[in-house]
Amino acid sequence: MMRENKYIKKDKKLKTLKKIYSFIPFSKGTWFWVVTLLISLSLFESFTGWLIGYIFDKFFNQNTIGENFETIKYFIFIGFLILAYVLLSFFEWIHEKIIGPRLTKFPYQLRQELYKKIQAMPISFFENEKTGDLMSSITEDTDNLSEAINSIILDYINVIFTFSITLTLMFLYAPILAALTLVILPITSLFFFKIILKGRKFFRKNRMLIGELNGYVEEIVDALPLIRIHQQQEKILEDFKRLNEKQALNQFRGSIYWSLSGSAYSIMKVLNQLVVISIGAFFLINNYPSYGITGQISLGLLTSFSIYVSTMTDQFSKILDFSNQIQNAISSWERIERILDLKPDQDQSQLGTLNFKRGDIRFNDVFFAYPKNPETKVLKNINFSIPSGKSLALVGHTGCGKTTVSKLLSKFYIPTEGTITIDDQEIREINESSWRENIAIINQEIFLFEDTIMNNLKIVNNQITDEEIIKICQLTKADKFIQKLEKGYQTVITHNGENLSQGQRQLLSITRAIISKKSIIIMDEATSNIDTITEKYIQEALNYLMDNKTMLIIAHRLSTIKNCDNILVLSKGEIIESGTHQELMSNSESYYAQLYKIGFENL
Repeated sequence: MMRENKYIKKDKKLKTLKKIYSFIPFSKGTWFWVVTLLISLSLFESFTGWLIGYIFDKFFNQNTIGENFETIKYFIFIGFLILAYVLLSFFEWIHEKIIGPRLTKFPYQLRQELYKKIQAMPISFFENEKTGDLMSSITEDTDNLSEAINSIILDYINVIFTFSITLTLMFLYAPILAALTLVILPITSLFFFKIILKGRKFFRKNRMLIGELNGYVEEIVDALPLIRIHQQQEKILEDFKRLNEKQALNQFRGSIYWSLSGSAYSIMKVLNQLVVISIGAFFLINNYPSYGITGQISLGLLTSFSIYVSTMTDQFSKILDFSNQIQNAISSWERIERILDLKPDQDQSQLGTLNFKRGDIRFNDVFFAYPKNPETKVLKNINFSIPSGKSLALVGHTGCGKTTVSKLLSKFYIPTEGTITIDDQEIREINESSWRENIAIINQEIFLFEDTIMNNLKIVNNQITDEEIIKICQLTKADKFIQKLEKGYQTVITHNGENLSQGQRQLLSITRAIISKKSIIIMDEATSNIDTITEKYIQEALNYLMDNKTMLIIAHRLSTIKNCDNILVLSKGEIIESGTHQELMSNSESYYAQLYKIGFENL
């Protein structure tokens, strides 16, 4: 069973590597040049080690030192050595020139695929997913994978070739010394690798702590007014100090291991060379055979071996490093693959398009339960219609199902039972893009981009001119506050619209809905208190919308509710009352009348 599991894991890793390979933008021709250059690099690196040893044997022995020293030949060979190093550098440059620009396409293409997948998912997917996890997959995991691919193609393949060629040469010239190198190399590397792994542990924890610290800072900056009102500055400062100290201590411990790793590597390298050269020198002094193609150990052979041991140490440490890096890359890929394997609930390309005529909306025997809790119906037997150009207000206590109705009409979810139609065309048969083509949404939480006011308004309708936008702003009275800003319509809105008041943001949101020229408006009315003048402007803008659009409003203001053509009162997912404001208020014992008494703003 254990062996079977081992093979399954190995097969899974191979499949993962094959999928990763499919994203590498290399043709067969590119791969041919990559491998050719890498072999050339490895051969030249090994050749330089052999050439240095050859120069020592040819020019620094008893027969050549002194009057017999061949100066011209010596400098010719030194020229060959310099040429070999120049060619080595040239091949490295060509290698990076061919690979570098192509590898930059890898994270770009992968991020594009991830974003397309995420964008195609239904809204319900985002309500059950952590935004931070998705962001991490698109940025951090993609970067981890890209770094691993860069390392594998730029270094790892070269390491394998260099390690193999160097080891072959070592066994050809002195098998005993080569075998000795293979024995001591893993032993000395073990200590070094343990330090590296310990340092990585602190490094990974440091990234987590920095993320935690950043999240906390963002949270307290957003909540700063509330913190000051409740006089919690000292407590928040203590909490921040605790997190900051935790991160700093972890970083300090990690830095100790990282500094130790450099020293440990140098010791490991020198130790490997010292052991091999000491035994090699013992063979040389005692005139022992090399058991290789040269027959005897010479000064030049020891010099070459010293270089080869250094090269082997470098390559072996890289192999150890790569194994950990590949494991991290596979972990990143598994998180990326989870997104790439996502499939929407429906294939939108197989659905029809909405033949929009008037914009008559109908809910017929609608029941709904959220996918994460299918046993609990949050809407039960919902029946209503909104004729074209009419408005419907939904009122009721928090949790009664108002927002769920708006999500269903937006096609963020599909009814569990029953039908929703626009102009007698059923929601299940129409693709999302076509269904939403005629729907504009005004949310309580108004999202504005960090861009100019003009661009924030234009984003919903690229065909509209600046002049038309200004005319609509004059109609909604948004122009009044915009013109008072220093740069007018070119004023840049800051994060979350913090340089605008809540009322101004609402006014821009309503104005944007008018600019979109959509026939159906879904509005979740904001409950925040705003100044009297801005509220008047907002109400006038809403009245303009109600005269021209089909509207579904989750209403909180009495002024808005009164102006609606019909009102539905919801309780525990069911419609318990309906009618106009006057009709519902005619019964003082009605649920609506009770809501009226406590104030709709509190719902």
